[in-house]
Amino acid sequence: METSKQKFEKEAVGQMKRLKEIKNVITRVGNKRHIYVYSPPGIGKSHYIADLFEETGLSFSKISGSVSFPMFGVTLAGLNFQNQDAQNIFVLVDDCETILSDVNFTNSIKNVLEGKDRSFQYNKMSSAWLKTLTEVQRKAVEHHQKEGRVGFEVPTDKFIFIFLSNTKLPTDKEVKNMRVSGRSKELSAHRASIRSRCKTIDLDMNRDVMWGWLSLVLKDHDIIGDRLSDYPNKEEIQETIMNWLFHNRKYTVEFSLRTVQKMAESYAINPESYEGYWENEFLDQKAA
Repeated sequence: METSKQKFEKEAVGQMKRLKEIKNVITRVGNKRHIYVYSPPGIGKSHYIADLFEETGLSFSKISGSVSFPMFGVTLAGLNFQNQDAQNIFVLVDDCETILSDVNFTNSIKNVLEGKDRSFQYNKMSSAWLKTLTEVQRKAVEHHQKEGRVGFEVPTDKFIFIFLSNTKLPTDKEVKNMRVSGRSKELSAHRASIRSRCKTIDLDMNRDVMWGWLSLVLKDHDIIGDRLSDYPNKEEIQETIMNWLFHNRKYTVEFSLRTVQKMAESYAINPESYEGYWENEFLDQKAA
């Protein structure tokens, strides 16, 4: 008879299979489709996708989702300048909440993905701003300047973007039914446009499936071994951690791989009184 733990792991396997669809997208000849992955935070999306790229032998560049608007453009300019002969340039935009909270930035990303000119444009460039860039960055920006025009423009037809986010993008239908107006409505509309331009993978996971996900990741990757290097029974300790999370999954404040690592660290420090520490540190006392 299937136990609850086995059931949760089985459901998590289904979610992992959805992520593996990315491999098919990035290896498809002539593909220009972008990817947007939503999931709860702390499940290891970045590492998972990095592993997928390693399997394919393809390389990618990474941009922080907290990057400023002009520096996003500078990064694209550099990548385009350094890969002029490349057919595809893969860019992983990690934790892109900052980008998606700004109307103008989100609108620009929409055009980068599938606008009329399909390019990134920045028109507020000044000589003082240029001086803040590295020599390599300046060369890349200057390469994308058009004579007689202020600013620079980077063609993005070579780029394939993979966005990782803890924010779920709305559909066009959801935007239409929203009871908001003004900038909020505009931002939501831009987000929906980004969704329509990407292969969107929504990893909707409740705490049950997330427990299954964490359990599977721990079985395949040693993410806490260095924290328990002095203990020969690491597997037993790992099982203790996962059992505790299983029984307290509804009340754990942060349910993620980081929590697992913190629990391992606290066990190593307090092997005789770790449970009391876990209860005080990781449980929502009001909910519990």
